[in-house]
Amino acid sequence: MVSYQENIINDQTAVANNVKPVPSQPHDQAVFEADKRAVYKHPLFPLLALLFERCEQATQSAESPSADSFNIDIQAFVQHQERDQKPFLINDAEVDGLMIKAIQVLRIHLLELEKVQELCKDFCNRYITCLKGKMQSENLLRSDYSSGGFVEHNNNSSGHSSDSGSPISHSPHPHLQDLYSGQTEREEEEEEEEKKPNVSK
Repeated sequence: MVSYQENIINDQTAVANNVKPVPSQPHDQAVFEADKRAVYKHPLFPLLALLFERCEQATQSAESPSADSFNIDIQAFVQHQERDQKPFLINDAEVDGLMIKAIQVLRIHLLELEKVQELCKDFCNRYITCLKGKMQSENLLRSDYSSGGFVEHNNNSSGHSSDSGSPISHSPHPHLQDLYSGQTEREEEEEEEEKKPNVSK
């Protein structure tokens, strides 16, 4: 098979040197198609395709297939191959190694996706529990605050009713209270002047 890593390194070197990479030759394209056919016709390709499908299902749904179910699929695949007397590998060591490594890597990904799903479920459960507790405590605080505010308002109202009916007690601002108090003092002085006896000249 063609070493694609060498082609990538050569292309990166050409780009770094501001040189256009040489386009793929028809021979390289033919080799690439031959490699694809070798992968598609490999005895382990059905198992690899099934693993791809399981990984895709795990990323698109909340309920991901477990690794145990894939182990059952492996056992069924092995039994099917043995029953039909089909080989598991071919005489190409490079393709055999590629297929085995691909299956191992995808199986690891499937296990990691299963762990991610478990962590997501655990986080959701913890968050919902915390949110319920927080909402209940806020409701309790709100009810206590409302009752306390009502009692305080009643106390303030009773205190205001005990004050005199003078405009000073109802003044909303200290400066207005000073004005009202000054007006009251002047009224008292005028009343005292009126009460004094008139002295004839």
